[in-house]
Parts: sequence; C-alpha cells; structure tokens
Amino acid sequence: MSVPSFASTSLSFLLTSFFVFFILSGTSSCLAIPTNTTRPPRQLSVNYYAKSCPQLEQLVGSITSQQFKQSPVSGPATIRLLFHDCFVGGCDASILIASKPGSKELAEKDAEDNRELKVEGFETVRKAKELVERKCPGVVSCADILVIVARDYVHLAGGPYYQVKKGRWDGKISTASRVGNNIPRANSTVDQLIKLFNSKGLSVQDLVALSGAHTIGFAHCKHFVARLYSYGAKAQPDPNMDPKLLHALRMYCPNFGGNSGHCCPI
Repeated sequence: MSVPSFASTSLSFLLTSFFVFFILSGTSSCLAIPTNTTRPPRQLSVNYYAKSCPQLEQLVGSITSQQFKQSPVSGPATIRLLFHDCFVGGCDASILIASKPGSKELAEKDAEDNRELKVEGFETVRKAKELVERKCPGVVSCADILVIVARDYVHLAGGPYYQVKKGRWDGKISTASRVGNNIPRANSTVDQLIKLFNSKGLSVQDLVALSGAHTIGFAHCKHFVARLYSYGAKAQPDPNMDPKLLHALRMYCPNFGGNSGHCCPI
C-alpha cells in the first residue's frame, strides 16, 4: 500500500484539527475488566510522565517507525482506531478491550461498526505497550499510548508533529451496544452528522476538519456503491457526484461481480 503525501497546507491543517480534539479529550494492561469504580479526573499535561517514564515518546516512536516501514497500513488503521475509540465514551482505550468468552454482551471492538478496523492498528498499540511496560511497568495508560501512536503516524505520513497532552485513565467498561449511535455512517445525512458531532461538543467546522482527516488510507466500496449505480428510488447514479469521480469509482467498484469489501485509495 502506498500512503498519500500530505503536501498541501490544507491537508496538514485538517489532520491537525482532527487531533487537537483528541489530545484534549480526556495501567498496566489494555485488557481491562469492567468495574464500577469511580476515579477522580486527571489534569492532562504534556509532561505528565516526565518523572515516571521520561523516555515514553522515544519508546513509542521506535515502534511506530518500525511498523510504518514494515506495514504502512498501520498508519490509517491506527488513526481510525483512535477516532472510533474517542467517539464512544471518550479517549479511554476501551476499544482495545476483548470480549469475554461466552458473554452475551460483546465489547466495543466486536461491534458491527468496528469489525472493519484493521488488526495493524491494534498490533501497534500492543507492541508499544509491551515495550513501555518493560521500561516503565504499571505507569503509562493504553489510552495515552493510543493517542501518541496516532500522532506519530500523522507525522510519519507527512503531516504535522504536535505535542500530546497525557494523563488519561484507561476505560474499564466496553460494550458493543454503545457503538452504533456514536459512530458516523457512510450514508448519514448532513443533519444527522451535525447532530452527532454537536452531541460531542463539536461544531460544523470540526465536522469538516474531522471528515477531511480521512484523506489517508482506503475506502470500502460497500459503503458508497449505491451512489454509483442506484441512488434513491431510481437506478441512476447520484446526480450530485462529479462525473469524473463517478467514472473513477466505478472502475474500482463494479455494480456486479465485484468484491463488496474491495478498497480504493483516497
């Protein structure tokens, strides 16, 4: 996979805007167990681990650099992973929690809307957490590692580098039932998107910036193929779509005989 270059200032701005929200949101294992324990809020700070784990960012950086070279898809996979984590209960790494065997209630990562999250995103966080644990056992949360990893990938893909505030608690509750109403869908209307983002304290400008951050990685045909061939009640393409874009997307996503999960670069 080739990763698009962030040559323009506008794309860099979009990705910066994307992560300004996440770095301001706010244990030894990423596989936390559900609990009703109430914990006091932490004050996020760039220097939160300055004394307890001063080499944190260097340790995480060694993993992200290696992963990006070996598997570039790790970048967009982790950026998307962070978004799906933060939009459901905040940036608490609860999306990393595995479902309990035999449980009727699935964890967030196994929700229908999260089943396409690529394993490379989870793998990067796991490897970074393991390395950090060897140097600073029981100190750094998975939630902070996920945010740092995503920031690193933005920079490695050609985007801006920015400081990450740290000090997040790891979430202890992860249920699939919380996901559906909190994740934007490919067929969501503008009004639905505005309402969802407003519920997170985000403006229309934030909505545009966050949507623009999806200019790295791939899109799945099944999420928009209807617009290419049978939009609305008629068996016609979406009349609002640029004809050149329509032709290009049809090359990737045929109406019949294609793979619904096929991806095309964006």
